[in-house]
Amino acid sequence: MNNKIKIILTANTGVLVEYKGVKYLFDGIHKEKNHYFSILSDNTLKLMTEENSIFRNIDYIFFSHNHPDHFTPKYTQLYLENNNIKKIFLPLDGKDKFASFKKYIESKNIDHKYLKLETGKCFLQIFTPTEGITAFNCMHMGGDDFADIENYCFMLTLDNRNILFTSDADYVEEYFSKPLRGINIDTVFVNPIFFNNPKGNSIIKNIIKPKNVIVYHIPFERDDKLNYRKMVKKDIEKNKDSNFKSYMLCDESQILFI
Repeated sequence: MNNKIKIILTANTGVLVEYKGVKYLFDGIHKEKNHYFSILSDNTLKLMTEENSIFRNIDYIFFSHNHPDHFTPKYTQLYLENNNIKKIFLPLDGKDKFASFKKYIESKNIDHKYLKLETGKCFLQIFTPTEGITAFNCMHMGGDDFADIENYCFMLTLDNRNILFTSDADYVEEYFSKPLRGINIDTVFVNPIFFNNPKGNSIIKNIIKPKNVIVYHIPFERDDKLNYRKMVKKDIEKNKDSNFKSYMLCDESQILFI
């Protein structure tokens, strides 16, 4: 499986990507429980400080936005204290909420990138001639309650394959059409609401046009009070004749190869 990309779910939108020995973690360290979604388990948190664990010394860490079901500064700092990383990417929006964490990474000279982009604008970081990351702001879904929350999508390029992580992106066509113009997307990660909503589904089919759709941001079974798992299964069935394959990523430590 040398040409396969390994995907491991931590919790919620927490995804570890491993390819050719390099590791990328998206929204993977969060431990605050004041929402309907699942948090990082004690076992997974323990693995992040254990020798010979796949979660040790992750090369690149990314956070889409500052909500507690995606990012907990306290535990992210704990990770950084016990691991060596190459760079961390996180939104500048809401920085006052993590002033202590910001002070820590700057005082320790940890390579970082604060993201502050208007919608439609992109940031590109090239890691190697065939690998890199593109970030763009799609704002947060949810109407007036989240109208001012920036949500960064990350497109990870590995050789000739582009993998798009949308997190809690709003389903607004203009947010995606310009950044993705002329780009072929191999796999897109979307949350259940984006996949279920007609506007979001249209963006997937007409703008993103992926080969694979992976639905994440799904609570573990014990936490699924809103029946997201049932909804996603129905939506996958409804989309079975589409030009993409659909998958659920919903269980702790679940592994997919794409």
